[in-house]
Order: sequence, then C-alpha cells, then structure tokens
Amino acid sequence: MSTTKEKIEIMQAALDGGDIEFNVGDGWVKSIDPENLEWEWAAFDYRIKTEPIECWVNVLDADICSTVFQSQHVAIMALENVQNPERWTTRKFREVIE
Repeated sequence: MSTTKEKIEIMQAALDGGDIEFNVGDGWVKSIDPENLEWEWAAFDYRIKTEPIECWVNVLDADICSTVFQSQHVAIMALENVQNPERWTTRKFREVIE
C-alpha cells in the first residue's frame, strides 16, 4: 500500500496526463482514463507507469560483457582501442518490467 505522499504523487501524475497503472491481483493494468480515475486505495495498488531502461553493452564472444553505456554511439567508441575488435559486438538491452 502507498503512503499518503506516494498517493499524492500518483494522483498528481494522473492530473498531469501521466499513465497510471493499477494492480488487479495478477498484474498491472493501465488505466484508460487516469484523469477521471475513481481511486479505490483499499482495493487496489496504484503506480505511475515507468518506461523500461534501455542500455548498450559490448559483449565479447557472447559471454563476457563490458561496461553499460547509455547510447550505441558511446558503446561503439569504447571499442576503438580494444584488442581484437572483431570479437566484440554491441548489443541493446531493455529492462523487463513486471
């Protein structure tokens, strides 16, 4: 259950046009009309929908990963001074939010 401060933040996000989700027991569901949501805090948990984090990682021979990068460009630049650059691939990863 959310604290009063968290409830205010969630409700303010709804008023600001943010996506709100509520838990129906077996997972999170996006509210169709968050601005006119009838809040039932005793029955449901609510949260502001978060976007998954995306990052780029340089991988050596499919089993050794290097540093995490915020952009593909920076990840590729990091490979400019490595030995055997042909053994490295730059891969994009996306967080799984449940």
